[in-house]
Amino acid sequence: MSLALILQNPAPESSISGTTFSRETEIDGWSSISSDDEDKYEEKERCLQSYVLSRGTLVVVSVSLVGQWVEEAKSKLQFPGLIYSYYGSGRVTDPIKLAENAIVVTTYNTLASDASRCSDGGPLQKIRWWRVICDESHTIRNETSMSRSLLRIVAENRWAVTGTPINTSVKDLKNQLKFIGIQHIEKKFRRFEPLWTSHTQEYSSYYGRNCAACRHSPIGSFLFLMRGIIIRHSISMKHTSDGSDLVPLPKKVISDFSRLPRP
Repeated sequence: MSLALILQNPAPESSISGTTFSRETEIDGWSSISSDDEDKYEEKERCLQSYVLSRGTLVVVSVSLVGQWVEEAKSKLQFPGLIYSYYGSGRVTDPIKLAENAIVVTTYNTLASDASRCSDGGPLQKIRWWRVICDESHTIRNETSMSRSLLRIVAENRWAVTGTPINTSVKDLKNQLKFIGIQHIEKKFRRFEPLWTSHTQEYSSYYGRNCAACRHSPIGSFLFLMRGIIIRHSISMKHTSDGSDLVPLPKKVISDFSRLPRP
């Protein structure tokens, strides 16, 4: 799905990878932002500094998925362009060289390691990407060096991909929503937390219904927020064109190996 997205939504032709640019004009109201407001000040600083432009996609994954992502991109795409694994010692650290790739795959730990060595961020944080995909995005649910370094990545488009966005608490979503650009949601989550604890089963039953079905539910406001930003798939879903299974699976076969003769 992510590879299809890359093909479906390419960067504009007018964008030239490797070009350095800076945003010299401030956004309205930002001139009054001081370092006392840490989140807004960091956002202001990121937007005003110079970046290397990239038409490519940065993919951030766990260590075990680096090779799989690279191989899938090379085998599934007819014209994949330059694909680079930004991982391990000896990796290229020149932002201009990195920006020339169509897909750059790196890890959460690599981002955190770069950020710890460089006060102004690592090479990947000096690039303005066309797209960044956070695979297994539940990895950043907690406040860690990995989540902080990922949130500093600058990109025009952001995708968070995970099969388990919530583990134990609705607060697991906070950093994932921050990553895709939804800011200042702490107050909302303080209100959603007790609702999530007491209405988890109700959330599951209402999610697939029309919004009108949960309008008067205590968890309705949470669903209203999530329905606009989450794409959810299940095995039971069908293609609208022909009614076939969206995720066709072979029939399950159970074999009893306990009766086989022992060697």
